[in-house]
Amino acid sequence: MVGLRVFERNLPDACREAHEQSRLLSSSSLIEGLSSSSSSNDESFFSIWIPSTYRFLDIYKLSNPELKKVIMILYRHIQESELSLDGLSSTLALLNRLLRFKRKLKLSINWKDLLNLYQSLQQETKFAIFSKIQIASIISELAYVTRRLRKYFSNDSAGQIVETFSKMMSPGSENDLALVFMCNFIPNKGKNSCIWVKVLLDALRGYHRNLNLVINVVACLATTAKNYPEFDWTEYMSEIYNLVLPSMPLLNHTMPRPKTYYTENIKTAAFSQKFMVRSSSFAKFVAYTLSSENFYLLEQWLRNMSSTIKEGKMICSGYVNYISRIAHHYCKRTQLSTENKFPAPSSILTSKLVSLFLPYINLIFFSGHLSQIDRLCTDLSYLDPSQVFPFILQNCFSILEDCNLPHLDTISVLDHISKALLEPTVYKQGLDYLPLILSMSLNEFTGADMLKCCKILQLYGQVASMIEIDIDLSVWAEEFFRSLMIVLSELEENSESKQENARGFKIEETLEVNLKIISSAVSDEIFNIWVDEFFDFISRNNCSNAIGEFGIVIENLARRQSEKVMRRMLKMTVSSIDHTEKQFLWRLNLLAHAVCYAGNSLPGAFKEIEDLIGKAGEKHDDEAGTLIGSYLCGLLSVYPEEYSHLLPSNRGKALDANAIRGKLTNQKKELELEIFWRIPDEASINTANGVIEKYILSLPSNKSECKKYLKLALPLIKVWSSHIKVPQNVVGFVSLPLGGFYTKLLDFEEKVSSVIFSLNQASFVKEDPILLESFVGLLAAVVHNQDFSLFEIKKNNKSINAMRKKYCNPFIQPKDKNLHETRAYLILKTENYFKALIGAELSQKVFSSNFDAFFKILLDLSGNPYKQVRTKAISSLDSSLKSSFINLKNIIKQIWAEKGTMLDTGNSEALKIQLELFVEKGTLWRKDLANSDFLIINLLKETHNLGDLELQTMLFNVFCNYVMSSQPACLVKSGKIMPIPNPKAVDYIENIINSCSSHHWRSKIYYIIYMILNMPAIYSQSSWEKISAFLTQIMLDESLDIRETGIFGVITALYNIIKTQMPVNTTDFCPSMFDEESRYLGSDEILKTKAYKIYQGWENHSDKIKVKKSLNLTSDPLCDFFTSAEKIRKFIEFSAVAHMQDLEENFVRNPRTGNNENMNFAVRFLNNPSKFFTSLLIGRGKFSKKASNFVKTKAQLVKLFGKVYGEDKVKVLADVCKEFIVMDKSYQLSALEIMAGIGNACRYWDNADLFIQLLEFTLANCTIHGVMSWEESFDFICSKQTPKDLMRILDVVLGSLIGATSKKVGKLLKLLRVVIEKLSWRGGRVYEKVFESIRKLPFDIFTELRKSIAEVVSKVICSTFYISSSQSQSTNIYSSLELSTNLYINYNSAAQNYILSISQNSDNLSQQLILDILSQLHSDSSTDYILFPYLQSSLTSIFSLIRSPDIKQVTSATEVLKSMSALRCTPQVYTPILLYIQSLGTSDSKVQELIKGLLIIMPWYYSQFTIPVPLDYFFSVISSGSVEVRQTGKYYLSLIWKVANDEIKAQEFESAKKLNEIDKTSGVFRISALVLGQKEFIESWKGQALVLLCRMKKHGGEIAQCINATIADFWKHHKAWWKNYLNYSKSFTQDEIELIESFNSDHSYFA
Repeated sequence: MVGLRVFERNLPDACREAHEQSRLLSSSSLIEGLSSSSSSNDESFFSIWIPSTYRFLDIYKLSNPELKKVIMILYRHIQESELSLDGLSSTLALLNRLLRFKRKLKLSINWKDLLNLYQSLQQETKFAIFSKIQIASIISELAYVTRRLRKYFSNDSAGQIVETFSKMMSPGSENDLALVFMCNFIPNKGKNSCIWVKVLLDALRGYHRNLNLVINVVACLATTAKNYPEFDWTEYMSEIYNLVLPSMPLLNHTMPRPKTYYTENIKTAAFSQKFMVRSSSFAKFVAYTLSSENFYLLEQWLRNMSSTIKEGKMICSGYVNYISRIAHHYCKRTQLSTENKFPAPSSILTSKLVSLFLPYINLIFFSGHLSQIDRLCTDLSYLDPSQVFPFILQNCFSILEDCNLPHLDTISVLDHISKALLEPTVYKQGLDYLPLILSMSLNEFTGADMLKCCKILQLYGQVASMIEIDIDLSVWAEEFFRSLMIVLSELEENSESKQENARGFKIEETLEVNLKIISSAVSDEIFNIWVDEFFDFISRNNCSNAIGEFGIVIENLARRQSEKVMRRMLKMTVSSIDHTEKQFLWRLNLLAHAVCYAGNSLPGAFKEIEDLIGKAGEKHDDEAGTLIGSYLCGLLSVYPEEYSHLLPSNRGKALDANAIRGKLTNQKKELELEIFWRIPDEASINTANGVIEKYILSLPSNKSECKKYLKLALPLIKVWSSHIKVPQNVVGFVSLPLGGFYTKLLDFEEKVSSVIFSLNQASFVKEDPILLESFVGLLAAVVHNQDFSLFEIKKNNKSINAMRKKYCNPFIQPKDKNLHETRAYLILKTENYFKALIGAELSQKVFSSNFDAFFKILLDLSGNPYKQVRTKAISSLDSSLKSSFINLKNIIKQIWAEKGTMLDTGNSEALKIQLELFVEKGTLWRKDLANSDFLIINLLKETHNLGDLELQTMLFNVFCNYVMSSQPACLVKSGKIMPIPNPKAVDYIENIINSCSSHHWRSKIYYIIYMILNMPAIYSQSSWEKISAFLTQIMLDESLDIRETGIFGVITALYNIIKTQMPVNTTDFCPSMFDEESRYLGSDEILKTKAYKIYQGWENHSDKIKVKKSLNLTSDPLCDFFTSAEKIRKFIEFSAVAHMQDLEENFVRNPRTGNNENMNFAVRFLNNPSKFFTSLLIGRGKFSKKASNFVKTKAQLVKLFGKVYGEDKVKVLADVCKEFIVMDKSYQLSALEIMAGIGNACRYWDNADLFIQLLEFTLANCTIHGVMSWEESFDFICSKQTPKDLMRILDVVLGSLIGATSKKVGKLLKLLRVVIEKLSWRGGRVYEKVFESIRKLPFDIFTELRKSIAEVVSKVICSTFYISSSQSQSTNIYSSLELSTNLYINYNSAAQNYILSISQNSDNLSQQLILDILSQLHSDSSTDYILFPYLQSSLTSIFSLIRSPDIKQVTSATEVLKSMSALRCTPQVYTPILLYIQSLGTSDSKVQELIKGLLIIMPWYYSQFTIPVPLDYFFSVISSGSVEVRQTGKYYLSLIWKVANDEIKAQEFESAKKLNEIDKTSGVFRISALVLGQKEFIESWKGQALVLLCRMKKHGGEIAQCINATIADFWKHHKAWWKNYLNYSKSFTQDEIELIESFNSDHSYFA
C-alpha cells in the first residue's frame, strides 16, 4: 500500500477518495498489461501500455514492489524481445524515468548485459543510414540507464569490471574508451576495497591532458568518496589535487599554462559529461574527503585562487562555482550523517570550513559580482548561522547603501537566505533583521529594473509564507502595494514577438505565484486598504499596457473578497460604457479577470453580466466573448481559497515575535493543511448550464448573427471542452468523480455536436471566409490537444519544485522535507496536482463518432479554396494530431486513406491545394503511416506527365516526407539491428524506373535513391539487376549532378546488400591482448610468439571477427560496368573533367531547385548531394577526421564494390588506374581516388598483393602534384588495415624515399606519419628502420624538411610510449624512467638514441631539429610525462641555442622552453631538472635566467601539492648577478609567495630582515617579493614589510629603484582595496600610515 503524499491528502474529499481507488486499480491492471503484452510480444505493449505507464507516473506513485516489477518487466523486454528501434528507444526512456526514483529496491542486474547491448548497438551504427540519429539517442538513454543501474550490480562486479577494462589499456589501444567505460560501470553502492581507485589514478597520470577523461575519472572518484566512506584517501589526496586543478587558470593569463584538449570520443559520447560537471565532481570529491589532515590542501588551493583576484574582481568565476559546490556537497555530507550513511564531520572542521570561505565571500561582495554566491550563502547559513548571518547581512546592507554598486544580486542573496533567516529552529534572531530588509529592498522596487522587481517579489513571497503581515508591518505593506501599482503601470506594451518584447523578465509569472502568498498573509485591515487603493488607482489610470499583470492583482483580491471586489468592478465597468473606448475596454478586461475567482457569488450577477454584454456593442464582441468565457470558467472552477501559513481564524491578531516562532514550530508538525477549497455549488452549475444554453446552443439564423455568435461562443467552447468528464478510458484508469460537479455538463455534449454540424452545413458560413476561419477556430477548440495543458501544468510544477529547491534546508532528510515546508508551497503543489489530475483525466478521452466527424470536417476545410481558411485548418490539424491520445492513431490512418482517394490528379491547380496538407511535414507524416494502404507511387505515376514545375516540387516533397516517415523496418534483438526487406520498396523503384522517360525524369532519380537509402529493398537477383542497370547508366550521364546521384545510389544499394546478404563470418577469435612478454616485441620476434595471429588480419587486439568473405556476384550490370575497361576509362575521364570545372556550371535545374519556397525537406543537402550523402553513408566515428574529410564518392564506391565482388573483379579497375596515374594532375587525382578505394577494400581479401603492386607503381610514377593530395587519402587507405599489410605499406613508402626530390620527400614523410599512426605500438623494432632511412636523407633535404621529420619522430614516440607498473624488460626497444614508487615511464630507446645522435652534432641546424621534435612532441602527446626523458637529455643543446648570436634561434628556443615549462611533475622527474639548472649557475643573460626560472617554478607551481618549494635557487639568483637578473628572481619569488602559506612567509620575512643587516640589496629584493606576492591581505608581517620598505628608500640607488617600483605596483592595482576594503588604519599606527601614503600618487597607465 502506498501512503498518500501531503498534497494528495489535501485534495477535495470526493477527488481524494476516487484518487486512492483509481491508483490501486490502475497499478494492478498496468503491471498485468505490461507483463502479458511483453511475454507475448504483443504490439499493445507499445501502443497502449507504455503510454499508459507514462500517464500513470505523471499522476500516481508506485510502491517499491510495484516499481521493482515494472523495472524488471522492461529490463527483460529489452534483453529478450525483438524490438523495433522506436520500441527500444521508448522502453529505455521509460526505464530511465523509473530509475530516477531514489528507492531501495532489491534488484539483480548483470553489468555484462548492458555492456554487450551498448557495444552491439555501436557496432551496428555503421550500417544504419537514416537511423543513425535514432541509434545515437538510444545509446544516450542506455548510458543513463547504466549509471542508474550500477547500484544493483553484484558484489564481485567491481573486480570483474576493473579486470575487463584494464586489459584494454595498453599502448596503441583505445585507452580512453576503456577508462570511460570503467568510470561509468563501477558500482556506486556496497562495500568494497575500491580497487579501481589506483587503476584510475594511474590512468589519470598518463592522460591528464585529456579533459574528457579527467571529467569522467573525477566523477567516478567523487562517487566513490561518497559511497565508500571507509576508504582511506590519505596517500592519494596530494596527487589528485595536482592532476585535476592545474589545468584551471592560475596566476595570470601571460604565464605558461598546461596543455589540455577536449576530445569527445564518439564511441563513448553518451557516457561523457559536460565540462562544467568537472567542477561539480571535484567539489563533491573534496567535500566528502575533507578532513583535518588534508584541510591544508583546500587552503592551499584557495590561496591559488586569490592570485586571480585583480582590482576587486574574480578573473575566473569557475572558482566561485567550486566554492559553492563544495559547500553544497558538504551540507549533503552532513545530511547523510543524520541518516547514518556517512560519518558525521566534526564541528571544528565545519567551523574551519566556514571561516575559510568567508574572506573570499567578502572579496566577492566587495567586487559587486554576486551572481553565483546566493546558493553558497544559503548553505553556509545552515552550516554556521551564528557566524554567517551577521556577516552576510552586514555586507548586503553595505552594498544596498552604495549607489555605485549593482543591487540585483544582493536582493537575490537576501531572497535565498530568507527562509533560513526566519526559521526559528535555525536562527532565533532572524526577525530582528526583517524590518530593515523589507524597507531597504522596497527602495529598490521601481520600474527601472523589472528583473530586480521579480527578485524582490520572490523575497516578499517567501517572507509572507513564513510570517503574518499584520499591523506591525502595515506601513511597509501599504507602501509596497502602492509601489506595485506604479511599477505595473510603467510596464511596456507586451508584444507577442520575442524580439520586440522589451519586458523579458517574466514579471507576470512571478507576480502570479508570489502575490497569491502575500495577499493571503496580510491582515484583514491591510487587505481592505489594498482593495481601496486598487480601485482608486484604476479609476484614475488606464494601464492597457499591463492588463495581464493588473488582472493578476484583481484576481487575488477577488479570491479573498469575491462579492465585494466583483460588485465594485462590475459597477465601475457599467458606469464607464459612456466613457472613452479605451477606458471602457480597460475596465472590461479587468472585470473578466475578477470573475474568474469570484466563486459562488457569481450566479447572482448573471443578469448584470448579460446586460453589460448587450450594451458593449458589436465592435466589442471579442472582449465580450472573453468576459463571458471568464464568467463560465469562474462558475466551474475549483481552487484553494487560502495560501497563508496561518488559518483564517487567526487573522487580525497582532502577534509578537515569540508567538510567531511558536506557531511556526507547531506548524511543522501538522501534515494536514486543512485547505479550504472553493467547489461549485448547485447555483453555479445551473447558471453555467444557462450560459451554455444561451450562448452556445442558440444557433444563429443569418450571417450577421453568426459573426457575433462565433466570437461569443469560441471562449465558451474552450471552457466547456476543458471541463467535460468521461466515465472510462481505454486502459482501465478509473475516472475521478468530483462529487458530481460537472455531471450536468455531459448532457450538452450531443447538443454542442449538433450545433457544430449545423454550422458546417450553413450556407452563409461556407460562403464567407472570415466566418469559415472563425468556425475552424471553434472546431480546434473542441478537439484541442490536452497535451498542451498538461505541458503547462508540468511547467508550473517544475517552477514550484525549483522554488522548493531554492529555499530547501540541506540538512533535512528527504522523507522529512514536507514537514519543513511552508504552507504556501504545499498548497501551490496541491493546487497544481489537482490540475494535473483533471488534465490527465481529460487526456484519456475516448474519441466518439462525433470527434471523428470533427476531424473529417477539419480535413475537408484543409482543402478549402480560401487560403487563410486552408492554412488555419492545417494548423489546427497539426496541433491536434500531435497529441499522445491513445486512440488517435486509427483516426490518422483513416484520414490519410480518405484524403488519398480524394486527390484530383487531373487538375493541377486543385491538386496543389489538396497537396498542401501533405507537404506540411509535421501534420500527417507520422511513422504509423508506413503501412498505410495509400500507395504514393500511384500518385507519382498518374502525375508524372504534368508539366507544372511547382506541382512537381510539391510531389517531390510529398514523396520525401513519405520516405522519411517510413524509416527502415528493423528489429533489435540483443543489440543486433536486423533490417526487414520491404517488398513495396522494390515495386516503387521498378515503377519509378519505368516512368523515367517523363519530362521530369531527373527528379525521379532522387526518388529511387531515397527509396534505396531508406529501405533494405535489394533482396532478389532480378530486382538488383534492373536497379543496377539503371544506376550504372546514369553513372555515365553528362551531368555531374546526375552522375553523383547515380554513384550514391550504387553505394547505398551496396550497403544494403552487405547488410542483408553477406555470409556469416567465421567465429575464430584472436587473443584479447598480448601477454606481458610479447606485447612490445619487434616484428621479427613477434612472429615466433602465439600473438603472431594479430599480424594475420585481426583488427587491433580486441576480440573481433576476421572478415574474409565476399558475395562474388558475377552476372549483373554493376559487375559488367567495373570489368569493362572502356566504361572505367570514361568514368575516370568524367571525374577528371569535374576536377577542372566549376560545379555550378554543371548544375542541372530540376524540380528540387525550383522557386517554390515550400520545399521543407533538406533543401540545403539536396543542393549539395555530396555533403548530404557522405554525412549519411559515412557519418562520424567510422574514420578519423582526415579520412572523413577525404572520403569521396568514388573511393567509397570502389571499396564497397571490392568488398562485395572480391579481388578478381577489381583487377581491370587497377590496370586502368595505372594508365591515368602517369597523366596530368586532374587525371592523377581521379585515379588516386579510385586507388584509395582499392586500398581500403584489400583488407577484405585474402592478401593485399594487388594493392601493394599498385602502390609501388604509383609512388614510382606519380608526380608531386598527385602526392600532394595523399595525406587524407592515405588515412582512408590505412584505416583498419592489418598490421602485416601496414608494414608492407611502410616498406613501400620508405623505399620511395630513396632518390626522391626534396618536395616529394616532404610529401612522402607525411604519408609515413599516417602509416606510423595506424601501425601504432605494433611497429616495434620496425621503427629503427624508419630512423635509419631518415638518417640517410641528403643533407640539403634534411635541413629543408626538419618539421616533417619532427612529425615522424614525434608520432613514433607517442605511438610507443606507455606507463606501466613494471620496467620494460626489452632493453633494446624500451628504456624506463621511474615516475613514482609504483609506476614507470617506458619510452622508445630507438627514438632517444636518434635524438642523442643529433645532439652530438655541433651545427645549429641539428640543434634546431631537436627543438622542432620537442615542440611537435609537446603538441602531439596526451601526457606531460612523455616529454621528460627527451627533455632532460636535450637541455644542454637547447641552452646552447639561447646563447646563440642568431636572434631567430634564441627566440625559437625560448618559445619551446616556455611552452614546455608548464609541465606537471613528480619529485622523481622534477629533481633531475632542478639539479641540472642549478649546476649551470647564474648568468648575466636575462633571457637565460628567465627560461631557467620558468623551468623551475612552473612545474613546481602546477605540481605544488607534491613538490617542495624551490626557494634556494631564487635566493641565489637575487644574491648575485646583474640588476635585470635580480628583478627576474624577485618576480619568481613573488609568484611563490602568492600561494605559499602564512607560516613560510612569516619565516621568510624574519630571514629577509636579518639578511638586510648584512646585504641590504638582497634583503630589499626579497622583502619586495613578499609584498608583491599577495596584495589582497594585510597580515602582521606584511604591515611591517611595507613600513620597512618605505624606511629603506633613503639608501638610494638600486634599492630605491626597487622600492619605488614595488610601491607603485601596489598602488596601481590595489588602491581601492587599501581605501575601502582593507581598513588599513587598524593594522598601522598613524605615523606608519603617513609614511606609506607618502608614496601614493594617482597612477596613470600613460605616465
